[in-house]
Amino acid sequence: MKTRRVILFLISVLMILSSAGCGSAKSASPESVVKSYFEALKQSDFETASKYIDDEAAEFSNNENDEQTKEIVAKLIENLDYTISSSEKDGDTATVKATIKNISFSDVMTDFVGEAMTLAFSGLSEDEMDSKFMEILSSCFDKNKDNIVENDVDIKLEKTENGWIIISDNSLTNAILGGMLS
Repeated sequence: MKTRRVILFLISVLMILSSAGCGSAKSASPESVVKSYFEALKQSDFETASKYIDDEAAEFSNNENDEQTKEIVAKLIENLDYTISSSEKDGDTATVKATIKNISFSDVMTDFVGEAMTLAFSGLSEDEMDSKFMEILSSCFDKNKDNIVENDVDIKLEKTENGWIIISDNSLTNAILGGMLS
């Protein structure tokens, strides 16, 4: 029994060590860090995505969210797409030029507010209201799925002892959120 535990422990350690070397952010180029970040976002793998972005943005990404929030985030990133056009390194900083496409979240919210206002004085309980709001929001995403906005962004990166990390800023956040901030 003890031998089995030791073998399982060693296999676990070997798996961790072997995966740590694959695609390590430490040896990755700025372009590959940006690509890895967006691919993780597109897969709703926020834990992995948070490894490629500065601490402040990672804290938000790692927050435990309820199921409704996860549903909305999934709808928001469902149409997320990106194209990297170039990258430039200058010492310990880099800029990756990318075009980011996503559903127009401002169109979604405009539709949502219009439809949600009709429920404001409906007399529904808080739970019923929350449920209806989520239905409306989901419906607004579906109605606007073809309203895609495109943003050209200069994604800034810094080289740290752990490799390149993306420095989150308003233009990147706005592009990912489909123009919500503009």
